[in-house]
Amino acid sequence: DSRLWTALSAAAQEAMPHFAPQKISNTAWAFSTVEVLDHVLFETVASQSISKLPSFSPQDKANTVWAFAKQDLLNQAFVDALAIESFRCISEYTQQHISNISWAFAKLLVRNTSLLTAFAGKIHAEIDQAQAQTLSSMAWSPARLAMRDA
Repeated sequence: DSRLWTALSAAAQEAMPHFAPQKISNTAWAFSTVEVLDHVLFETVASQSISKLPSFSPQDKANTVWAFAKQDLLNQAFVDALAIESFRCISEYTQQHISNISWAFAKLLVRNTSLLTAFAGKIHAEIDQAQAQTLSSMAWSPARLAMRDA
């Protein structure tokens, strides 16, 4: 019911300054999962996420950017902040986090060659443990971005 999602959005926007990072991430994930596009809510998610990114877990970061990509919503300030934060904490990322963030950046056509190279280096160092999904996402992401120039 659209009235429910409208009410949830309004309440979330009002309370979001007080949300813990996981609650911000879960809100974005939920709206994207049920395919409710709410530009104002996602602007609030972006602004609140940027200020709290150092407190986000790797999973929160991956889920939040996934939610933006699922909705085809690019918030440049958010992805720029996420890229900077990802460099800072890349050692905390699992292959799944790297795969999800790489997929989201590519889906949004965000070209950050330095970050993709750093991610590829981490995956390469752990290649013997890589899952098929990780390998395919890591191959798809730069291929998608190359198609952008075609």
